[in-house]
Parts: sequence; structure tokens; C-alpha cells
Amino acid sequence: NSMTGSSSVNINFFLRRLICANGFVARAGASVNRIIHAGKNSFSDRVKLAFDELTSRIGQSGQMIEHLADLAFNPELLVKANCSEMIFSIIPGSKSKIASECGLLRTVQDKKEQISHEADIIRHIPEIYAGAYSGVVFRSNYRDNASMFDFINIFTEHAKIHKPAMKISIEEKAGKLADWIVNNKRKFNKLS
Repeated sequence: NSMTGSSSVNINFFLRRLICANGFVARAGASVNRIIHAGKNSFSDRVKLAFDELTSRIGQSGQMIEHLADLAFNPELLVKANCSEMIFSIIPGSKSKIASECGLLRTVQDKKEQISHEADIIRHIPEIYAGAYSGVVFRSNYRDNASMFDFINIFTEHAKIHKPAMKISIEEKAGKLADWIVNNKRKFNKLS
């Protein structure tokens, strides 16, 4: 790379996510940019534009949390919005485990009964999978307004007990569910 302007500067930059207290990190977002020295804008302006692509996503995370916190945890709406399979796929075997442990094994006759049955299973996810921190919201006598943010936290906290490959899989699937919920917020409002 030339610092005299005779060729471009290639920048490979990324955000890292802390995986464990030992300092192990993984990429959370990345970008590769070719920044040319010559042109109307200053070199520092071009560098700033290149970094803006990556850093703009950081602000989106805050907005996502706010949107999730604005939506009440409502198992019936999750089922009506066709999220059941997405939810049950986050932790493999969770649907059958909850149905078995909570006495919810039954044959479903029609669509209305299926909605009720899957909502009952989703309603028990906090009871079976919530950890010490995420479970506080769902077990509190002082708070009866758990949000979708609180629901997603169950999965991300639960992921910590698994080995790295499973942990990352659970976190990625929970992230996809969170994205889907935020992107379909209007759909939830119409269904409620």
C-alpha cells in the first residue's frame, strides 16, 4: 500500500465479540475497503466513510433492543405469526422436552387447537430454559410484563452452558429470531 497516493490503501477492519473471560474473541462484523488517496474528498474523509459502514450497525443493535423491549412476550402472537418452528429450532429437542416435562403431550385436532398447544409450549420455555438472570423477569412477583427482549435473553443465556459450536448456533438462531420479530413488528401489532 502506498502512502504517497500512487496506489490505494486496502483496509481490512472488523468488530470482535468477546466469547469468554479468557479473552477469546470472534468476528462480529467485517468489511474490506479499498481507499484511494486521490480525489475530491480528503483521505481522512474517505477513511471515515469506510468505517461508517461498519460502525452504523452498532447503532442498529440499540434500536433492535428498544423494539424488542417494546413488544410484550405473547406466546399466542408468536404462534400466529408463524414463529413456532423458528423458536423450537433454536434449542434442538426443546419442543418435545417441554411437552414431556410439562405434561403437554397430546394430539392436536385443528388449527385453533394447534395454536393453543404451541403457545402453551412456548409459555413454558422460561420455566425450562431460563437461567439465573433471564429467569428473574419471568419468576418475579413484581414484574408481569416480560418483553420479547426478555424472551430472547433466555436463549442467549442458555447458550452459555453449551460447547462453542452449539453456543454459537443457539446465539445465531436467537439473533435471527430477534431480527425477524423486529422486522415484523407491524405484523405483531396487527395480530394483537
